[in-house]
Amino acid sequence: MKKRLFAALCLVLCILLAFSGCSGGGSNKETTTEPAAIDVDLTQLSSTMVYSEVYNMMTTPADYEGKIIKMKGPMSVLNASDTGLTYYSVIISDATACCQQGVEFVWVDHEDSDYPPQGTEVTVTGKFETYYEGENMFVHLVSNDVEFTAA
Repeated sequence: MKKRLFAALCLVLCILLAFSGCSGGGSNKETTTEPAAIDVDLTQLSSTMVYSEVYNMMTTPADYEGKIIKMKGPMSVLNASDTGLTYYSVIISDATACCQQGVEFVWVDHEDSDYPPQGTEVTVTGKFETYYEGENMFVHLVSNDVEFTAA
């Protein structure tokens, strides 16, 4: 009798623990760009896991919308001659550095001259958002937190 009671209590405890990690908690839909709690910290993952997570961000952006993401890597700059716009991104490489993915970021309340030079190692923490240019959807991090060492 005691063994069955103990087994039942253990089963209930295991079920409660399993479901406590699945509480959706809702997404942060505020427009603030101040990083709060970091939802996805790519700086703490292996290069294989980072690349996999970024791939997931690009293929299922709705799953990341509104989440606070932290990432680190060399910065890349793209000057689009057709629009005159400048895009800044963090380059994420896989474990063998043969495949790369850039994640665009916008540094709120900063001018182009505030950004570091191309290739500078940056750590960016910001809110993951989608946006449209014409009919095309893109993703970027909207950030007030960009760290780098000035050259």
